Amino acid sequence: MKTRLYKTIDKLLTCLLGIFGLSACDFLICEYGSPHATYQITGKVTDKTTGKAIPNIQITFNYSCDTIYTDNKGEYGYGINDFIAYDTLEIKAEDIDGAANGGMFASDSIQVTFTEADKISEGEGNWDKGIYAKTINFTLAPQTTGNKE
Repeated sequence: MKTRLYKTIDKLLTCLLGIFGLSACDFLICEYGSPHATYQITGKVTDKTTGKAIPNIQITFNYSCDTIYTDNKGEYGYGINDFIAYDTLEIKAEDIDGAANGGMFASDSIQVTFTEADKISEGEGNWDKGIYAKTINFTLAPQTTGNKE
């Protein structure tokens, strides 16, 4: 009889604890992860002397293994969802095909810092900080020596 009473009390307390425990979740938001944002970078690469678009220029980013190339209009676009610790990126433009794209051009790099002024959309939730967008154009000078930089 005592064992049956203990089992009944045990079941009752387990149910009450479960009900009260779950009801407390409405007041506490728990999220796991790290703050992140979506970064969108677009731009155009042109010849410094002629102003013409340069196709097939390699564009790389210091925090990413991704490599993209400019199209026939010299334009590129890139998007990444990453941790917001990387608010500053180095973007490098490099001519890797030699004279095939109309000349040999010296490499150039730009430090890009994302700020609240670059935010185009608010994020969803506490960890999603939103979407940031920037246009970064490169003007590459013709390479003066036969050696690549």
